Amino acid sequence: MKMRTKIKIGIGVIAALVLGVVGFIVFWIVRSDSPDAVSMDAAMAQMEDMADGDDVEPAQSGDVDEDVSGDESVIDDGGSAEDGAGSSSTNEGSAEVVVDDVVNDVYDIAGTWTVNTSMVPFSSEDGTGSFVGYRVDEELTLGAVTAVGRTGDVTGSVELTQDQLVAATVTAEMATLQTDNSHRDGHARSALKVRDHPYGTFTLTEPIALPAGAADGELISAQAVGTLTLAGVTNSTVFDLEAQLADDIADVVVVTGSAPVVFADYDVETPSAPIVLSLDDHGVIEFQLFLTR
Repeated sequence: MKMRTKIKIGIGVIAALVLGVVGFIVFWIVRSDSPDAVSMDAAMAQMEDMADGDDVEPAQSGDVDEDVSGDESVIDDGGSAEDGAGSSSTNEGSAEVVVDDVVNDVYDIAGTWTVNTSMVPFSSEDGTGSFVGYRVDEELTLGAVTAVGRTGDVTGSVELTQDQLVAATVTAEMATLQTDNSHRDGHARSALKVRDHPYGTFTLTEPIALPAGAADGELISAQAVGTLTLAGVTNSTVFDLEAQLADDIADVVVVTGSAPVVFADYDVETPSAPIVLSLDDHGVIEFQLFLTR
């Protein structure tokens, strides 16, 4: 009897150890260090890094006046580089030009700006490039983590006047969503019904007034009211966003933002797995966009 009891205890201990080791291994497979939430500081740092590496070429949204005769010392108003007539001061070693979209030292931001996905390479893990994604908290058997999914397949445009954001549409391909752990990818895409509804779209429905300093690179904080379509369902939503012109680095508008989302509002069922004890029924939709003309 004692021998049987010892055997049962031994088997129980071994089983507990095995389950503990297996659970620990599974936990480390499914867990990850979640990428940081989007922020304007991080996005602007990416622009600076790219500019330092000479990978970002400043775009010229206005025509540069040049002398057709080919004489580089002559500027469009007849003045020369020697006497400085009609020219503006530039950095040492740079060509003197007159850009016709700068009037009275106010940068002209009016026009159509489109999402640029090639300027800064997309990385879901590092949070670089233009992307749309989500964040949601989940409780695993051995701890809590924040699950993050992102896609760099983003298109869209915004229409600006000098003092208003008048229109905006951004579309993300949810079928290429990458999570911070590849074991989650299939579950996330299935929950979002990407086979039938591969795209998610936000459309601005109310214009946003821009402060006077927007054209000078002032940081803008605003709320974007619009409609969000996920998994084939459309609801009204409000994104808290920040935007900033990075014309000193390149002719780029940098935009980051986020909005809370309740999955049931979009008929999205929270995915489940044996290792997952619980998954919040709500999360955050976030985006980071680089816009160029």
